[in-house]
Amino acid sequence: AIYVFTILFILGQFFAKVSIINFVMALSPYRSHRVLSWGFIAVACIWMVTSVFGFAFQCTSPHPWKFINHDCIDRVAFYAFVEAFNAILDTGLAIFPSAVIYGTQLAFKHKAIAICFFMSRIFVVIASVAQLVVIYSQAEDPFLSWTFALLVMIIQSLGIITACGPYLKPFLDGVNSGMIG
Repeated sequence: AIYVFTILFILGQFFAKVSIINFVMALSPYRSHRVLSWGFIAVACIWMVTSVFGFAFQCTSPHPWKFINHDCIDRVAFYAFVEAFNAILDTGLAIFPSAVIYGTQLAFKHKAIAICFFMSRIFVVIASVAQLVVIYSQAEDPFLSWTFALLVMIIQSLGIITACGPYLKPFLDGVNSGMIG
């Protein structure tokens, strides 16, 4: 379960990142923003492929999912690399869309709301840093602790929620029945 969950966690985070990047690409007409967006997609793809293959083949065959008392890579070091890369990428995905929104001709109130949605991605970074602290503070296998599992769920939930935030306004406007006002 941990083996499959870890791979699905990486894929969920990847698609949340791509969703944010696609929103920026749809929003900005500037070529420089598109080039930077494609760069973010390339970096996210490298992170995803490296992480998925690293976790998929973390232990020797024929049972790569048996990490307890088995010949495996240094899982703590690899997970620290994956989470550090994830935190750096999420920081960029908070700053870049915010800078794009700041340059638009929106009213200050609308800019502030949109920037707050994108900067909320920093909460994912904070949870990732907390998870790294938990990993290095435990004497036993940190992947079997409830704090590690809880932080993974927080990171996954925040990653998806913050990726969906910018899409909420058009959705709520589309289903406006008069009761929201």
